[in-house]
Amino acid sequence: MRRILAFLALALAGLLAGCATTTFMPSSNESTVGDVTWKNYSEAQYFFDQIEPGSSTIGVLSSRGLDLKTSKNVVVLDRTSLLALFMANVPGSFEYIDNAVKRCLQPGENCTPYIFRKSELKEEGKGSLALRLLNFKKESVVHGWSVEMLLLIHDGVVVYKQIKGTPNGTELYKEETHPLGPLDVWKSGGIGH
Repeated sequence: MRRILAFLALALAGLLAGCATTTFMPSSNESTVGDVTWKNYSEAQYFFDQIEPGSSTIGVLSSRGLDLKTSKNVVVLDRTSLLALFMANVPGSFEYIDNAVKRCLQPGENCTPYIFRKSELKEEGKGSLALRLLNFKKESVVHGWSVEMLLLIHDGVVVYKQIKGTPNGTELYKEETHPLGPLDVWKSGGIGH
């Protein structure tokens, strides 16, 4: 009996020391839903580079996979939001704004600003599996990428384009500690609520 207890104590000490396999670690994936098939920022950049202001139409965008009328994660801006977007970058300097943007800001113009966003995140558990299971310490690394495109469409033709995002991806380390371990779950009402 003592040998079994000694073995169990030794095994528990090994787990608490950080000996955990990533196979049993929790992980999660999060991505924007939609019909665009870009798998990374480079593919989004390639799509963006193919857009020619003054000649690319809504139909061309749709044939390449981005239908602004039906795609998920498309936001239509009003003129006030568009102006605020540009004035935030160059406060008080309307003269530095691109002429296509100025034209789109004019009342009565058939111009629609679209913002399209796509992101993918993957969270992987790290550290000690035992500490995580006992709720003492949860460590994770989040990897991901994102892209945001601004397209101004005037009479069905792209007149202005802009892209931003994380071309090299992003990585975030998360750590959550609970000194009371499993008691913190009961204290916060996590069980039975």
